[in-house]
Amino acid sequence: MGGGHSGSGGTTYKGYTLHQPKRWHVVTGKGLCAIMWFASFLSPSIYYFSFQFLSLHFQFSF
Repeated sequence: MGGGHSGSGGTTYKGYTLHQPKRWHVVTGKGLCAIMWFASFLSPSIYYFSFQFLSLHFQFSF
């Protein structure tokens, strides 16, 4: 899982060699990115509807 990347091929740029990422790392990163975007688009609607519910609740509770 970890360890040296000697001879595994990679991209060298200005003296630095970047290894090719493992498949699990790519999949995990894309999955977390999808969760972040889903939550960022969903959260405004959750806040809006919860605010509407609370305002109706307090309107009829007094």
